[in-house]
Amino acid sequence: MDRKHTIEHLLLSRSSKFHDDGEISKLLESRYSLTGSQKNYLSLKPTEGTHGKKHNHKSIMTAIQLQGKNNRFSPTKTKNEFKSFITDNLKYQDRLVRQLYLKLEKDPNLLNNLNDITELRICKNLIRYEDYVEMNKLWKGYIREILGTTNHIPTMVSKLSSSELIGSELEVIHSRCINNIGMKGIVIWESQHNFVMVVPRQANWKKDISTIEPQFTLKEKIGGLRVISKRNTNFKLQLETEESSITFEIIGNRLLIRSTDRATRRFKNHSVKDIDV
Repeated sequence: MDRKHTIEHLLLSRSSKFHDDGEISKLLESRYSLTGSQKNYLSLKPTEGTHGKKHNHKSIMTAIQLQGKNNRFSPTKTKNEFKSFITDNLKYQDRLVRQLYLKLEKDPNLLNNLNDITELRICKNLIRYEDYVEMNKLWKGYIREILGTTNHIPTMVSKLSSSELIGSELEVIHSRCINNIGMKGIVIWESQHNFVMVVPRQANWKKDISTIEPQFTLKEKIGGLRVISKRNTNFKLQLETEESSITFEIIGNRLLIRSTDRATRRFKNHSVKDIDV
């Protein structure tokens, strides 16, 4: 090993301890030798592995994405879980209606002696309206804080149009689907085109307009989730203030945007021709 042109050789040559280059070279050979008296250093040698090859960036990114999906706090997974929750419950309700029809064919008096349809074993997993009443109470506190003490209707409308409606109780007062008219429930989700509501069991507009005991369909008896389209649908929202109760009519065609976009959007007061007063 040639150590004559190294920095170590130059520095050691200036020391009075060494008399010639032979002694310096011998010391350096001993120092950098694996069997020398000096402390050994880690010796690294190239191998035949992946030296010189490019990394597979696609596989690395895939691993990162999979790690995010497996995280139960991932926003993507939370959204997908909620979609599955809605889809599964809607399918469960449709299946339950078919099962009840079959049972009533065998025993027409099956539901007569029940105080609540949830007493049936097959109905124990129904989504109950009363479980979401506390959510509605939280929303009422939220909207009172948003509106403050103002009684100016245009100001209230402006604040209400950009506020969150998840947790509010809406009633359908106009719809192309006649079965939706009079339906009242608590909103648990709002998308761009729909409201997802939880409606009570055996409680809708029939009780308000009927002079005799109303007849409910099986779907009305079980209540549960309902997906109500905003398009061509008007909703009634009742707000209780400290002094009085104010009723607002929500035009679904004006809310065909996401709630997150509505929060930052300014609605201007102007006359429209498609609303009958």
